[in-house]
Amino acid sequence: MKTRLASLLLAVLLAWSAGTLAHGLLTSLEPVARIQPGVTTAAQVRELLGAPARVLRFRGAEVLEYDAFDFNTPIAISITIGADGKVRDVQRIHRSFP
Repeated sequence: MKTRLASLLLAVLLAWSAGTLAHGLLTSLEPVARIQPGVTTAAQVRELLGAPARVLRFRGAEVLEYDAFDFNTPIAISITIGADGKVRDVQRIHRSFP
């Protein structure tokens, strides 16, 4: 009984963590190249890239952030959406860890 419960708990934790880790993680940077500032809408970004890892809102703008790797270096793709709902800017931010 204990083994069965432990196995069930492990399965639930693995399923939960797999979904959490995949949220906002890009496996390819190719779709990012299709995003055009002033043309692509926020809905189109979400359709291309899926749900973002983080959403930041300030001063009428929204920033959608995705995690990715560029030549095994962790980066963040930061996409600024203007008040009109269109992409204003796309940035690749290299993350550095101590």
